[in-house]
Amino acid sequence: MMNQLTSYEVTKLLHTEQNDWREATYDDINRVKMEINRIVERSYHDGLDDEVRAYIMLKRTITKQTLRVSEDAIKYYYSFPILKEGALYDTGFMIITKN
Repeated sequence: MMNQLTSYEVTKLLHTEQNDWREATYDDINRVKMEINRIVERSYHDGLDDEVRAYIMLKRTITKQTLRVSEDAIKYYYSFPILKEGALYDTGFMIITKN
């Protein structure tokens, strides 16, 4: 289940200056892909086959070139393109709490 975003998180995602986003490291890529795996597993158990396929396709597009990162003291904020039929469709965001 997805959590509701706080107003701070929305502001961080939508209004962070372009130069405040950094290039992803391999640790960032692994962190995002592991989170996608958790979502796929939950969706599979819930019988949401279309969602499973969409997340698997998304996982394939996450690379060092496509993933951008911003962070604060407690969370990572990720931005990535969502492709549809090979063309840019939208921008996706993911927030992961630091351990």
